[in-house]
Amino acid sequence: MKKILECKVSLMEKDTNFSIDEKSKGNYIIRTTGKFEPEKYIMERAFVQGMLQDQYLEFMENAIQMIYDNLIENAKTSFDTVGLWITFDDGNTIDNAMDIDVMITMGEYGGPGVIPILEFAKMTLGPYYESEVSS
Repeated sequence: MKKILECKVSLMEKDTNFSIDEKSKGNYIIRTTGKFEPEKYIMERAFVQGMLQDQYLEFMENAIQMIYDNLIENAKTSFDTVGLWITFDDGNTIDNAMDIDVMITMGEYGGPGVIPILEFAKMTLGPYYESEVSS
């Protein structure tokens, strides 16, 4: 199972002063970022090692939610997007961004128990781990 070395969650604002870049499909100003190093955390705290993939994903999704909640609670500037960067032990990095309005809509229409940041984390992490299982 691929392990995550670093996870960053950022609150960002779309930069409307620049044209859209074809590669990134947008430009953002990062307003604030929270970082988590899960493998370091696991080793330092003698946390459960040898977790099953489902347990590991749930652990990471909850960590992303905690970072996001803390950033939202302490935000002092405007933002309209949340960004997520995840670096794996194989050197790959995945990233994703979602508009805050989309997240709010997910919460409103998703029904009870739908936590938008958790859904965003699952959408970002899921395909990466699914590709590992199918290969």
